[in-house]
This record gives sequence, C-alpha cells and structure tokens, in this order.
Amino acid sequence: MSKDPSASYKSRDRGPIEFESKLHEEEGRIMTIAERDVITIPPSLPIKEASEKMVRNGVRRLPVTSPGTEKLHGMLVTRDIVDFLGGGEKNQIIEKKHNHNFLSAINDPSKIIMDRDAPYADNKSSISDVAKILIEKNVGGTPIVDKERKVVGIVSERDFARYIPSPAQTRVEAHMTQNVVTAEPDLFLIDIMKRMINEGFRRLPVVDNNKLVGVITSVDVLEYFGTSEMFEHMSSGDAKDAMAIEIRELMTKNPITVDPKADLGETARRMEKHGYGGLPVVENGKLVGLITERDIVELLT
Repeated sequence: MSKDPSASYKSRDRGPIEFESKLHEEEGRIMTIAERDVITIPPSLPIKEASEKMVRNGVRRLPVTSPGTEKLHGMLVTRDIVDFLGGGEKNQIIEKKHNHNFLSAINDPSKIIMDRDAPYADNKSSISDVAKILIEKNVGGTPIVDKERKVVGIVSERDFARYIPSPAQTRVEAHMTQNVVTAEPDLFLIDIMKRMINEGFRRLPVVDNNKLVGVITSVDVLEYFGTSEMFEHMSSGDAKDAMAIEIRELMTKNPITVDPKADLGETARRMEKHGYGGLPVVENGKLVGLITERDIVELLT
C-alpha cells in the first residue's frame, strides 16, 4: 500500500529506471541537491506572520531556529497551519485558549504549533538516506544541519524530483496511486481540512458528476489564510464563517493532467515547471490515478 493515503494501492510493476550508479556517485553528498539559502523564522514569530512569509516566499515549510545560536528548534509546515485553522487538535488553541477569538489566536508565537520533534538530516548524509527519512517519517522535506545542529540547507520532495533523469525509462502508471479518493466541489473548507489532517491528505482531486474539475491542496488553504483572503469572509472575530466557504472557491480549476503512459522523468520536469507537487492522471477523460513528488522520492529508497 502506498504511504500516500490518497489511494488504496499502487502498481508493483515499477518498470526499469537506471540511475542507481548516479546515486552511488553522489553518496554522502546531500548538499549537492539541497537548497542552501534557507528561510528560517524565530520561535516568537506570530503564526499569521509565519504564514504570510510562507506564501510570500513560495515555501511549504520553515525551520524554526533559536535566536543567537541559529540552532534548529523545530519545523513549521503547511500541515501545522491547516491543523491550527480547524483541521485538528491544534485548533483547540483558538477554541479554548482564546475562547474562539481567532484574531487574537493568530498572534500567538509559531512555536506553539510547530513540530518540535521534526526529523532532520546531517550535511554528510547520502541522498538516498535522506530520501528514506522523508518516506519513513512521512514528511515532504527536512532541514539539513551541521555538527552543531545549525541549519545549512533544506531539501524537499521537489529537490528529489529534479534529480530523476528525463526520460526515466519508466511510465507514470507504474508509480502512480490508484483508486484515488476525491472530493466534491460543494464541500466546505472545514471538512476538507479535517480530512487532510485525520487521513493524511495533502491534495484531493475535485470531481463533479464523474468529471475532474479541480484539485484542492493544503497550499490552497495556506494561501487563503496567508494572503488574508479569509478575513474578507469573516463577519466577526470568529473564523467559522470563513471556514464555511465551498472548496470550489479555492481549488485550482481545470488542472493540468498527465497520461498514464507518459514518461515519469518528463512528468517530473512538467511538475517542476508548473510548481505542482502532484498531477491527476487521466485516461480517455477519466481520472485513473494521481502521481506525486512522493512517488518519485520512493524510487530513491
């Protein structure tokens, strides 16, 4: 079974892919694919400002570093924001600590919703070892630290997707998730956020009358909050009105799709070009799967 719960199973016929020798050559060199210009935040930065920083810089995760030492203190990722806004237990901060006063809660420091136990990798790690961390810990990226635990880089599934050769000599259908769970366009945002947290989804194809009409992702939720668009839907300091918006208002409409026979490497380049972490797989007008950056990372483990 795939580690991405968006589907019930994957094909076991993975097909040929020839870059094991390249992996061997790069062993111990994770910094060759890591982003060195890392955007970090202090633990005290308000949640709202951290979200705005994510959106402004187009990132899904921010290492939280201690002022002065610059040592890794934790990680704040898109999932934490979704959890806080209403998807999971972190929403209790709004409901109980702030008595539903959303405008007060978003000024709490990021450290209260960050993951203090987020995984990280040593800058001497091999590329394949870091890929294993992402898969085993079920995370989309991880900071790279030196021997003093100072952040010197960060890698994401996208960095690994760039690493796959093009063409890769293997088709999308051999690696995609199948029997994809979908959503309806009239579902409320709060329901989708709860599903993302409780079931581990990052993205859901949106289907109307058996036709693919969009894709809703955790990044869409982040942008709704981080751009302050949601405040236009609030009638008071309570965010419930803003969370009652239908996902058709936020989803990416008429999404880019890929054919199951397409080459995986060429598909990875296409995902990178358009900045998508996953693409619906469509054959003869029918949704037959979902291919994601995580599926590509699995090739390295």
